[in-house]
Amino acid sequence: MSSASRTFEYKPMKGFFGHEDDPEAWSEWPATGTTPAITKKWRAKTRKGLDLGKAKEPNDFFRHVEGAMVDDGEGGKVASWQSFADHLEKLNEEGKGKAIYKLIILIRHGEAAHNFAEKVTYAGSTTWNDEEAFNPRWKDADLTLKGQSQARELNTSYSGWIEDLKMPTPQAYFTSPLKRCLDTTELAYSGLKVPADRPFKPIVKEFLRETLNRHYCDKRSLTGADIKKHYPTYEIEEGFTDEDELWKKDEPRETKEAMTKRAKKLLDDVFSGTDAAIVSFTAHSGMARALYDAVGAKRIALDEAAMLPLFVMATEVKQGEVVKEAEVVE
Repeated sequence: MSSASRTFEYKPMKGFFGHEDDPEAWSEWPATGTTPAITKKWRAKTRKGLDLGKAKEPNDFFRHVEGAMVDDGEGGKVASWQSFADHLEKLNEEGKGKAIYKLIILIRHGEAAHNFAEKVTYAGSTTWNDEEAFNPRWKDADLTLKGQSQARELNTSYSGWIEDLKMPTPQAYFTSPLKRCLDTTELAYSGLKVPADRPFKPIVKEFLRETLNRHYCDKRSLTGADIKKHYPTYEIEEGFTDEDELWKKDEPRETKEAMTKRAKKLLDDVFSGTDAAIVSFTAHSGMARALYDAVGAKRIALDEAAMLPLFVMATEVKQGEVVKEAEVVE
């Protein structure tokens, strides 16, 4: 649960990644928390190197910093991940704690059993939302074989980016406690070459969960001890309860506003609690939307097992005041 010692105001850093030019998938989001049909028309997929340096309106960094763009070996130019990592470190140094910058590598879990049921078994009908979502058989749905394969493909892609693009691995990992996210995290990151001082030790965070209440696929089934048994390298956040105290069978689905507030508390916790500048969040479609809203970024719907970048600047809120933008480094 969130135990942030500080609170922040967030904004997206623009001009760094091509994904920011993707279409906005959620033009409206009903207060009931149900997913509008528009999200089923288009979802973002993982792109090579997370599309660093491919924004239509590139940040000045790519034009003015020596080494930001390097030869791709085929007569063209490609953005340098090493230069970006150095720039991120410099931003945090110059921010002097007044501004904190983090690159969030956001992963939506791979296909799970309830996803298959909704889009295939009950496609074209209202059966899922009207009936099946409330069936206990979907409790904390597992990844399908396809979902497992999707997560392994992420691992293969990232391994190649490390070798070919010198892309750094996350310095901290956070995951929802639902099984589809725990497994996606394990399959996507296990075995990658990571620095000895930044090992793969994901932290399980309750606030990364999907929309709460009513739908059994979003009810947690594992205790902290269960998670440690099946995922020995994972760490459980402080305050994690054995019983799922967040999900309620008979209460309305979590609203957009409530979920965005939860995402904001999660961000406050992470920005307060870790010095890692590159972090990974394994979460859900609804939580991705809430995170975009919490930082003021364009809402981009993620495909199954999609990995997208979210580059964020945070300024601390003290005594009701927000640090003026003139005082921070852009």
